Amino acid sequence: MPAALSAALSVGLGGAALVLTGPAASAEPYPPGDYRIRTDHGGRCLNGPAAADARGTVGPCGTVWRFRLMSDGIQIIRAAPDDCLGVSPRKVWPRNVAVRSCEKEPTLWYATHAGGGRYLISLASDGQLLTWHESEQHAQLVPERPDHDHQLWTFEPAGS
Repeated sequence: MPAALSAALSVGLGGAALVLTGPAASAEPYPPGDYRIRTDHGGRCLNGPAAADARGTVGPCGTVWRFRLMSDGIQIIRAAPDDCLGVSPRKVWPRNVAVRSCEKEPTLWYATHAGGGRYLISLASDGQLLTWHESEQHAQLVPERPDHDHQLWTFEPAGS
């Protein structure tokens, strides 16, 4: 493991797991740059809606994301315009993700390597996992469940 890799041990994700401080870390395999966040099953990506506060969707790959390393996690930033992935203000279950102002409502995330180039993306504040379901178009936050395989994501460079 490269010495430059900024990592910490995390508890609550099924024991000790390597929590990367995000693809924005200046270490391989994810140097700074633009990425698509793909579902583990391929063909679909996490997308940010055009309107602020609208729910994040999972569908055809259209949104490019950047990662900003913060002291307690990462911000996931939509490359254009410069908004961040956050939590929808709507009080529903499961909680939905939404594009929010990076400055007014900063949201921090962890990207935990799950092996094979796949990652769990969790909300830093309470550990809920970013997930999706084949029959729905919206990305959601749920507690970790061992029977839910739609919690894995890959980071694909936008230029590929």
